[in-house]
Parts: sequence; structure tokens; C-alpha cells
Amino acid sequence: VDFARTYAELLKTRFEDSVLFTFNIAAEAENRYVVPLSLQLLLENCIKHNFATAQKPLDITIKTEKETLIVENTLQPRPVISDREGIGLANIVQRYALLTKAEVIVEETPETFAVHIPLLHQKQNIMNATERTQDEAYRKAARRVRELKSFYSNLISYCLVIPFLIFVNLMTSREYYWFWWPMLGWGLGLSFHAMQTFGVGRNWEEKQIEKILNQNKK
Repeated sequence: VDFARTYAELLKTRFEDSVLFTFNIAAEAENRYVVPLSLQLLLENCIKHNFATAQKPLDITIKTEKETLIVENTLQPRPVISDREGIGLANIVQRYALLTKAEVIVEETPETFAVHIPLLHQKQNIMNATERTQDEAYRKAARRVRELKSFYSNLISYCLVIPFLIFVNLMTSREYYWFWWPMLGWGLGLSFHAMQTFGVGRNWEEKQIEKILNQNKK
């Protein structure tokens, strides 16, 4: 569930108002498990197989009912490449068949498409090194998005506020140019923020994250 929220945050950053997420997770299900990367595949399928626009956003609901976790989306189908269609869902079904007798259930109505996946009581040791790396990459990507948004929000605020302070200073008191103090102080803080956000090693880290995230698109 934590991963679903992290991945949803990434999708919201990319698609903005085109995708809407709703979480309705029972408290007792918070400590339950699903097959590794199954949520990622289901959320990717929601986006891949449906239109999503700001005028007609794609609604995705992640909820629990009894012993299952349900990923449901409004049905706004778009054409997909035939040899890729259904591969992700078939992969999830095969993985669950190795672990439990509980079935993956697919429900489709004229308005919605939903996949029910069983909740597991124990964490399964089937996540290989690549899957662990992918999971960590998504978490790092989400953290990186938050860092970039924080820096650019700071930069935009600086560019708006400092000129205003200069204007106020020049209009009210030309004897003492006090605007230098906030401009230099905030500017110094902004410089440290930039170094922290874009400093040594950031370019390499971003390339590694992008490389891992793009592996699933091939």
C-alpha cells in the first residue's frame, strides 16, 4: 500500500489533473502483503489502456474488501498494441498461482474495470534483486520529485518577492537600501538549496533512476 501511494504520487506529478486517485484501505489490511510489483503493473495498465485528460480524468480507486485488494478504474479504453495487451495481468495471475489458491478476479462493466488481488499474510521471498532495485528506484524518484518541486517553489517565490521588496524600498525610502539584506540572505539560502538539489552525484543518480524506470517500458 505504501508503494501504491508512492507510485500514485509519481503518476500525479506526470499526469496532474488527468488522473485522480482514491485510497480506501482498511486498517487491518495495512500490514498485509501482495505479490511484489503487482500493484505497479496494475496501475501501469490503468494508464496504458485508458484515455486520461484534464477534461475527462481517469479515476483510479485502490481499496480493500475482506481478503482482497482492488484496483478499479473508470473505463475509458484506448487502442493498445495487440501483442502487449494483457501481458501484465497474465504475469500477476501466474505469480499468484505459485503462492496461493486464492484467485485473481477481473471484473468489467460498461463503466469500470477492476482487478481483485488476494492479500497475503506473510511476505513472500520471491522479490529478486532486480525487483528490489526497481522498487527502490520508484521511491527515490518520488523523493527526487519532491526535492525539485521544493527548490523551484523557493526559486519562484524569490523571483516574485525580492523585486516587490525592491520596489517598496525605492518608493518609501531611498536613503537606506534595506532590500539588500533579504535579497542577499535569501539568495544565499537559495544557493545552498540549489547545491543540495543539483549537487555532486545528482546527475548520476537521476540517470540510474531513469534507466531503471524505463526498463518496464521496453
